[in-house]
Amino acid sequence: MLNVSEEQITTCIRLSADYQIQYLKAHSTRYDKMKLYALGFLDDTNLTNLSFKQFLALLFILVLVAIFLLIVILAIPFMKLLDFVDRFKAIRKHRQNKKLSATDYDGSLNDLWYQFGLGKDYPGDERNEILQQWINTLYPTSTADTINISNRLEAEYAGRDEARKRIGTIFVSFCDALDNVVENISNDFPLYVD
Repeated sequence: MLNVSEEQITTCIRLSADYQIQYLKAHSTRYDKMKLYALGFLDDTNLTNLSFKQFLALLFILVLVAIFLLIVILAIPFMKLLDFVDRFKAIRKHRQNKKLSATDYDGSLNDLWYQFGLGKDYPGDERNEILQQWINTLYPTSTADTINISNRLEAEYAGRDEARKRIGTIFVSFCDALDNVVENISNDFPLYVD
């Protein structure tokens, strides 16, 4: 009978929350998406043989671009403030998750990962690393050593490729491969055995 202690579950929750806080502090989604390539359209324009109308059109475009850049420059602090508020709310949520008690928890690894694990928003390598830390925390060393996440992910992708070839069309899976691997691990190695 494998019993998972409250401390092990709390450790897993804290691992995810700590990583999510660190990731949110390092990555700002709004600011990362804001790239200014406003003058890129002038790269292929020949400026030597312009007619008067073309010159006025170019001047008008340059004035519009300047106004746009001015608006963007004025909007950046507000967008940064909104991003800061969003990150603050997310960090506060994850800090509250760190304080959750695991006394009433009697679910599976899949349930625990669904509630407190890293979602698809986070990079795959970091998700794999956090899952491996969870497995090392929740399972005895002998069991944790037998669980190979990379092999299970490769098998998941191979199964998808096989299904795509069998169907003969484009196969789109809306389920995340790592989430399927977590479900398989949860089924193969239950945290609670009756």
